Amino acid sequence: MKQKITQKHCLHIFSLLLCMLFWSPVIRAQESISQIEATSDDLLNLAVGKNCDHPSMTITKGSPVGFDASASQWYKREADGSYVAKGSSDKFEEGTYVYMARFSIGFAEKPEYELSDNVQLKVNGEEWTKSGSVYHSSQIDYVFFQSPKFVIEGTGIKGVSTDGKPAVRYNLKGHRVDENYKGVVIINGKKILVK
Repeated sequence: MKQKITQKHCLHIFSLLLCMLFWSPVIRAQESISQIEATSDDLLNLAVGKNCDHPSMTITKGSPVGFDASASQWYKREADGSYVAKGSSDKFEEGTYVYMARFSIGFAEKPEYELSDNVQLKVNGEEWTKSGSVYHSSQIDYVFFQSPKFVIEGTGIKGVSTDGKPAVRYNLKGHRVDENYKGVVIINGKKILVK
């Protein structure tokens, strides 16, 4: 049975097309953020007796990504190899620490930006390790990164280790030095005063 298309049918079709055109969301291509770089002077000044506060971070590449201090945490390595969370009222003691940091793109920026599944992070020139997958939703994208290990002895950082090995240390003349060297030491490209 054939139906004749009437003017009434045409008006319904035209109305539906107008609704789809004006009420459907505008679809834009999102810019994918694959590299985040940040600096933090606080991470260069860790010492025994200081509070385990969240370090301040300045994003230098990857904007509008933000650092979420409230969702980040310090962890201290115990003798059995496990890590225990430290609160901001806890004090640094001698030992090995890592910082688990969350970076995100919030609701306001989400329509135009997203975190790449392969996003990478460098803080003070050091590569941090992505912990788990990037979380994507219509409201927010976020990802956790783990810092290299910070070895704190005496009054400051003894070294930064990225692969379980102690960091290579140099004096200002470029000669390789051991852990007992006193003075200005270059560790992973950063100058540190060892007393």
